[in-house]
Formats: sequence, C-alpha cells, structure tokens
Amino acid sequence: MTIDTETEAIRYQATKLAKDIANRKFTRKSTQSIKASSYVELVREPEFLEFIKNLQQQVLLEAKKNNTSTGQAKATVASKVTGISATKFEPINSEQFKPFKWADYIQLEEELDDIVSIIEDEDQPNILLEADAGVGKTTMAYELGVKFNSKVVAYSCSSGTREGDLRGRVLNTNGLFQLGYLIVAVEIANEEGICILYLDELNALEPELQKMLNSLLDDRRLINANSKMFRINKGSKLIVIATMNPSSYAGTVPLNPDLRSRFCGLIMPFPTSNHLSKVVDWTGIPEDDVQLPLIQLATDVFQYKVHGDVDYVITTRDLKDFCRKYRNFKKRGKTAQQCLDKALAFTIYIKFGDKTEKELVEKSANDTFPEQVEAQV
Repeated sequence: MTIDTETEAIRYQATKLAKDIANRKFTRKSTQSIKASSYVELVREPEFLEFIKNLQQQVLLEAKKNNTSTGQAKATVASKVTGISATKFEPINSEQFKPFKWADYIQLEEELDDIVSIIEDEDQPNILLEADAGVGKTTMAYELGVKFNSKVVAYSCSSGTREGDLRGRVLNTNGLFQLGYLIVAVEIANEEGICILYLDELNALEPELQKMLNSLLDDRRLINANSKMFRINKGSKLIVIATMNPSSYAGTVPLNPDLRSRFCGLIMPFPTSNHLSKVVDWTGIPEDDVQLPLIQLATDVFQYKVHGDVDYVITTRDLKDFCRKYRNFKKRGKTAQQCLDKALAFTIYIKFGDKTEKELVEKSANDTFPEQVEAQV
C-alpha cells in the first residue's frame, strides 16, 4: 500500500469517527439552512481538516516508532483521540425507567385500544404517531407502560441530538462507556422480557441519525456500540413508540423513507370539541361564557395554523393551564371578566411571540367571547 493510499485510508477512518470527535472538540453549525448537509459542512471546516491532518501525522509516526502496521497504529491513535476503546460499560439503573401514570389518556376514537391490540399481537411492534403538540402522546406512552408492566425508556429527539445520546459515549471521568438510550432499552428488554422505547419528536432527528435506527427497527433488532453488538434476545420484546409533530412545525425534517417503512401507525386529528370537554377539568369555569368560547378559540387557532397564519396551536395542555389560572384568580376575588382576561394573557396570548400572530389571536378571542362575562351563580 502506498503512502498516498495509506493517507486516504486514514482520512476515511478518521472521517467515520468525525461525529464522535465533533461532540467533544468542535463547534457545530446550527443554521436553518444546514440540515442534511450539516455533517458534510463539518468535515469541510478548516479546523476539522487541520485536525485530520494532525491525526494522519500521528498515525504515521506511531507506525514508524513502534514498527507496526498502519492499521494497528491507526487503531491506537484513534483510541487515544476518541476514547472509544473503553471495555467496561456503565451499569443501568432500570428503576429510573419505571412507568408512572399522572393522568388517564382519553381516546379521540379507538387509537389506544388499537395500539394495545397491535402490541399484544406482534412480537416486535414499531408504532408511529403523528399529531400536534399537547394531545396526550406522552401520556399514552406511559399508560402503555403501566398496562404492560414495562419500563419506559423515553428520549426527546431534537436537532441537538448526537450519536452518543442514542448509541452511547465514553465517560472521561472514569473511562466507562455510558450506554445510550437505544442500548439501554435493548438491555432492559433482555433483562426483564419487555421494554418500551419511546422516541418523542422523531422527525427532529437529522437524517444520518435516522439511518442509525434502521437495524434496531427491522427484523434484525440489533445495534452496535463500542465494538459490541446489542441484540434483542429470542422471547424478549422491544416495543418502539415514536411520535412526531406535523412537518409544518419548525425544527422538523422529513423522515427517511427507509425509516418510515419500518413503522405502522396513525395520524391523529386535532381534538374535537366533545373530546376537549372530556379531557379538561372545567370545574368552576362558566360553560356558555368561557368554556365553549375557549374551545371555539382553540379550534379557530388550529385552522389558522393549517393555513399558515400562526406557528402555534392551542393544546389541551394550554386549556388545562387556563382553567387552573382562572380558578386561581377567582379564589383571589377577581371578577369573572378579570379572571378571563388574566387567564387568556397568562396561558394563551403568551404562546404567540410574533406580534402579528398575537394580534390575530387576540382579535379572534374578542370576537369569540361575550363582551362581558357574568359571574357563574
């Protein structure tokens, strides 16, 4: 092998390690224009190219110094640079993933029953739920954990997610390899026979990280980390529940076709008025003057979102918070009108940072609520 060929091989090996190296040594660009191309942009940066050049020199010097092959020297230097040679794995505290229930999930239609049926019928189900924020996707995931007596390994995906978060990384403090969330879910499933891996906002992951999930979500049911293969044992069950916001949401990217093909799932509609009346505690909220107009406002704002007039939808979480604030102001002796105005300001209007959007929502509220709210007798 010529020196030029060796150099290219070293460059290739170092570039494969670039994502792990970048987590520790480089500042990654985070602009709206760089999405799928961000990895390519990284390896073109002068700082990174200088690092690769120095890495090549270290490998050649290591080979010459110890009279070893370039491949052996490359492994030695790469180990020093990235720390990927840790042989001991940090133990898992599985109790921290024990499911808990803070609210009952109220079905829009029969989606929870259908998902339960799929989980019971299939050996290794992957379920994708697409819905707007605040409709109860997380509540559903934890309710499934309680129902199936399964630990829930939950991870909120974002544009800042790194491979180390999912696969794992070496802890510089003690040299142990800290297992990523994907590996933790596999290990718990093998240890306890079942585990739910809950990936929230899956389409916030960058395309190269989406690719990493493929082997875990198909019939192979495996993933590699730190030179070790982690596979679901026969008889064990890994339930993957992934959620995603509609592609119109900021910070999302399209799912890779090969990743999407590994899921079954549902597109959940925006909650109906009837559903909202069930999931929110309306105690102490005047029905005609406040409750029904507020539900109408939420529906109208959703339509604004569909048409691109606003970037935010009023969620069930917002409605619950509105009711808490309304009751709080009422206990402090405020009039019904004051309770409404203050609750709207604290829980609804604050969600719209853009001045034009805020004015649109305020105008819609003024048109929807009565001119004067009367106290409930």
